[in-house]
This record gives sequence, structure tokens and C-alpha cells, in this order.
Amino acid sequence: MKTKEKIKLMLVDDHLVVRMGIASILSFDPDFEVVGQADSGAEALSMVQTLKPDVVIMDLMMPDMDGVEATRQIHAVRPDVRILVLTSFGTSVEVHHAIEAGATGALVKTSTQDEICSAVRQVFNGSASSALKSKTPSNAPTTTRRSPNSRRKFCGLSQTAIQTRKSPASSTSAQTASNIILR
Repeated sequence: MKTKEKIKLMLVDDHLVVRMGIASILSFDPDFEVVGQADSGAEALSMVQTLKPDVVIMDLMMPDMDGVEATRQIHAVRPDVRILVLTSFGTSVEVHHAIEAGATGALVKTSTQDEICSAVRQVFNGSASSALKSKTPSNAPTTTRRSPNSRRKFCGLSQTAIQTRKSPASSTSAQTASNIILR
């Protein structure tokens, strides 16, 4: 009987406590294996060739080489690697730039364990993923206008959840929270 292969992950963040926390969260899921950790974009770029992760969870704001540039360079040398960017700011223009550079999805650092695990799976499977909980900044460049339903589908919501959120009883704050940065 063949065993299911684990999704190989690499964590990139300049804060050790953040990397340790995410590694701890991911260790509870038997589908994941953290194969490496880097504290800068430059270190991640050198490690990605050797470790061959399936998914890189990449902080955006780092010294040496930021997450956007690291995403761009990793995507250039290993286009098969999926990149999930991690940010403290859901409205960050840098998230949009990271998506343009080749990232498949984005998460805020305050995401729950379920959101993180779900996003990793979605990104691994080639689906766009986002657990951003704020609206697109007015100065973020956009290439196309997306409907609220396409934004909700980008978040991985089911059709039932979309219908629930579309109800007239939905509050303005709930509608605002459903706006996310898209590619």
C-alpha cells in the first residue's frame, strides 16, 4: 500500500518566533512537512533549490531581500514552487506586487490554524487563496474589476457560504471584510 506523500513546506520570515509558531501549527497536520526555514529572502532563494519545497510561506517585510523580490526570483528559477505570502497588513500594496511576482495566495499573520492549513492546501493544488480580512487599498493597482462573488470564490468559500453572505441582512462591515486583494 502506497502512503500519501506529505506537502513539503519552507517557511521564510525574519522573526524566529513567527517561523516557530507557524511550524508548530503546521506540525499538527499529518499532510504537511516543514523541510526548511529561512530568515531572509536571499537565504530562501539559495535553500529552495536544495530543499525542493512544494509550497513556500513567505513574509513580505524582511531585510536583505523582501518577500516580493524573493517571490519574483524563486518563481523565475522554480516556477513549480507555490508561494503563499504572509503579511501583517491585509491592505498592503506589497501583497498585490507579490501576486504579480508569482505568489499564488496571501494570508495575514493573524489567520487561524484552519485558515493557514486550508490556504496551504489551496495553494498546493494550484488554486488562488486568500485569508486577507480587509479591503483593497485605494492606491493598489488593479488589472480587472472583480465581482463580490468572484472575490468570495477566491477566498475558497462554498456556494452556500456565498449565498449566506449575499443576503440583504449582511452588514456593511461584513461586505467590507469580504473585499480582498486579487491578482
